[in-house]
Amino acid sequence: MIKLDLINTFFILAAMAYLTLGLFVFLKNKKNKTNLFFFLICLSLIFWSILSVIFRAAPPEQTDLSARLVYSLVTFLVTFFFCFVLNFPRSELIISKKKLILIFLPNFFIFGVAIFPGILIEEVQIFPDKEKVVIFDPLFFYLYFGYFLFYFLYGAKQLFYHYFSSAGILKTQILYVILGTIIPGVGIIFTNLILPGFFGIFDLNWSGPLIALLMPIFFSYAILKHHLLQIKVILAELFALGIILIFFAQLILAKTLNEFFYRLFFLILISLFSLILIRSIFKEIQTKKKLEVAYQELKKLDQAKSEFISIASHQLRTPLAVIKGYLSMLIEESFGKISPPIKQKIENVYQSNERLIKLVNDLLNISRIEAGKMELELKKVQIEEIIDSVIRELEIEAKAKKIELNFKRPAQPFPPILVDSQKIREVIFNIVDNAIRYTNQGGVNLELKISDSRLRIIISDSGEGMEEEELKSIFESFSRGGAGKKAGIKGMGLGLYIAKKFVEMHQGKIWAQSEGKGKGSTFFVELPL
Repeated sequence: MIKLDLINTFFILAAMAYLTLGLFVFLKNKKNKTNLFFFLICLSLIFWSILSVIFRAAPPEQTDLSARLVYSLVTFLVTFFFCFVLNFPRSELIISKKKLILIFLPNFFIFGVAIFPGILIEEVQIFPDKEKVVIFDPLFFYLYFGYFLFYFLYGAKQLFYHYFSSAGILKTQILYVILGTIIPGVGIIFTNLILPGFFGIFDLNWSGPLIALLMPIFFSYAILKHHLLQIKVILAELFALGIILIFFAQLILAKTLNEFFYRLFFLILISLFSLILIRSIFKEIQTKKKLEVAYQELKKLDQAKSEFISIASHQLRTPLAVIKGYLSMLIEESFGKISPPIKQKIENVYQSNERLIKLVNDLLNISRIEAGKMELELKKVQIEEIIDSVIRELEIEAKAKKIELNFKRPAQPFPPILVDSQKIREVIFNIVDNAIRYTNQGGVNLELKISDSRLRIIISDSGEGMEEEELKSIFESFSRGGAGKKAGIKGMGLGLYIAKKFVEMHQGKIWAQSEGKGKGSTFFVELPL
């Protein structure tokens, strides 16, 4: 009966970890030759771990045989490693049969040297504290050590060559294989070959199978690197497989029939739970992938929409400008006298054309903003001059509705501000124009203030007002207040959206306040001085 001390327990746990990783990667794609070599590496490490347990716990008469088994079977580890390195990351076998024979011939020779008694291992000495020391034949140990060192160094050389000649995801994968080769490889050669073979020190000989655990961890991550979107599934599968193996091991070690069935019940329960967990995570990943694909498609459609709007707007601007010019000349009677009824109809057409021009300009502005092509032409201007020009343009509309349009001019001129005057004018124009449209009695007031080194433009009206829900969405594209829809006010709901974007381009803020329906609204525009 093998006594399970702490080190032997670690060996068994390591063997279970090797089995878990090896099966997990191999079963992902059984036809993949790189996965097959990885599984064979893990199989070699399993034998090394289990035979290390047997060697440490074996009685004196079986110690020599167990030592020869350890040192002979571990030779396959370095050969499988070498095949893995040569084939990685291809799925098909790229090593020719002739080359495979040449690779394995030295392996079989060194295996024979290690397995037959009295060749590599002369004897195993057991000391009173039960420490076991292997006595090697110097000549054959040099041969044995040279075999390991050659395959390790040549494999590392191949990896570095592929690393510097590759790019992208492949380069990252090879880096992980290099880490999984160099770190455990140097550790194993030092603790299990150099120290015991050249200096007779066996104190760290037990650490080899545990240090080697880094190799399959790095290698499996490198193999699955291109599946990183499924990392949750991979971790869940590894965790589930590890738990199942632990419960399976406990099932085998059951001492009574009741204990066997009790552990079998828990094994089935854990297996079912693991299956449900993995399936749910997999569905979540698949859903996220579908959403990502749908998002990318929507992004393409949105880009195509923006490009279409931009092209259409450009094409519409010229004929609309021509129409505006001719209508203006007709109204001014440049082509001769026209009767008042006809003149009224032409003025109506002129106003409709103006609305269409504004819509085209708004759509063009949106397409430029969303494409990131909108630029600012900054220069120092007096904000009062911009407001005066807006009032001059809109005062006819205000008078037609018999409402007041007031600008509370400050006693002293405000300091000039660095802005794009055309865009800030459009911001103020859109807000004041909306205020006039939504106000049927009372007036619209404009005021300037300086607050915390920022210029604040305040535009208030005594119009329809807004509810809290409307205030939240008023600056979104194609959003219009409920009052405008009920009153039949024409518009696409783009003016305030564009105003918000223009203000934000100036590192400013824009917001609105209202006490509710019928209580008017106040808009605030803040710009840095």
